[in-house]
Amino acid sequence: MSEPVPEMIQSLLSRTARGTVTRPADLVQALGPSPWLCISPHDDDMVIGMGLTVAAACAAGIEVHLGVVSDGAMGYPRPEDMENIVATRHGEVLESSRLLGIPAERVHMLDLPDGELMGMRGAQRHSDGCHTGVGRRITGLMRQVRPRIVFGPNPADVHPDHQAVSGDLDIACFWAASALWLELGEPIAMPVRWDYAVYAPFVTDPHLRVEGTEVCRRAKSESFAAFATQQYVTANAELAHPSEFLRRADWTIYRPGHYDALFAESQL
Repeated sequence: MSEPVPEMIQSLLSRTARGTVTRPADLVQALGPSPWLCISPHDDDMVIGMGLTVAAACAAGIEVHLGVVSDGAMGYPRPEDMENIVATRHGEVLESSRLLGIPAERVHMLDLPDGELMGMRGAQRHSDGCHTGVGRRITGLMRQVRPRIVFGPNPADVHPDHQAVSGDLDIACFWAASALWLELGEPIAMPVRWDYAVYAPFVTDPHLRVEGTEVCRRAKSESFAAFATQQYVTANAELAHPSEFLRRADWTIYRPGHYDALFAESQL
């Protein structure tokens, strides 16, 4: 099993800590070491929520991977685009990722059905013996990439696909670090989990503000422009905002000892 995340990194990511990163070189200290894995329910979500951060990370030499959960089949702007939309969006995400600094071999397409992820949560076994499910597929990807840091959508988001991915990413962190499903690869160390926002505000205030350089801001803008089929999103997204915000996820493994101090002086 991989070495655990250093205690220094854990202390930097305390739930109450707030800070601003202005230089790409400081991202590892603020967020954690390579490799990073960004889980995106749809191909454009990561760019909207943390494209600036990813551009800065790639510029700083951080190894960033992108996992796209859905196939994008429901994202057709016109009826005549429906037949070829999956292939079109696949090409768009590769170009978008290249503009951020993520090479094609670090873009991982899980190709689960767009719009149906709520019904595919967890780990599912089908009558033919095949296994699927959002959480299981993410677990397999995590075993492959072996990330130290993972990013996913805000659990308070309004899109049902985003909600499904956020929740299943939490449990996939636990599954990937556990000694089960070894056919998916060797267990990894429990990664540190961060949220980015797409459609809805964070459930609690974020912990980190990233202010990218002009080069990184331009990279984010050009990266989203690569999604020619998804430009309707710009009407409701502040893609040109000079800052991005990330929230350290609350989810951790339950340990009863965490609560001992609360009852140290109490007696019934």
